[in-house]
Amino acid sequence: MINYIQLALGLASVACIFIGLVTTLRCLDRNDSSKDIPKDKIIKSTILILIALLLYSGVKTCSNLVSEAAADYDITVIYMASVVEVAKTFGFLIFIPLLIKVLRPRRISVDKKDQ
Repeated sequence: MINYIQLALGLASVACIFIGLVTTLRCLDRNDSSKDIPKDKIIKSTILILIALLLYSGVKTCSNLVSEAAADYDITVIYMASVVEVAKTFGFLIFIPLLIKVLRPRRISVDKKDQ
């Protein structure tokens, strides 16, 4: 049963990361790079990636539950330890949408009237 929960949480985590990154990347316009990415898209994308990391913490919790050393601990303690482990390992993913916004090359948009 735990294997099915791990599989479902893992697939949901990958889907949330994919949707979060695609949300940001779709806002990039190839023809007009001076156009800025809307702030609400960045926030939605960051929240989706944060949800994905919390789901992946559930995967780590399930894998830590099967160890015999975990028999002495409550599930909330195991989940919080998994959240800390995932945050230390994959916490940088939260900043990817913001980095896409900040580090993208900017060009001055030229009006057709000025040409």
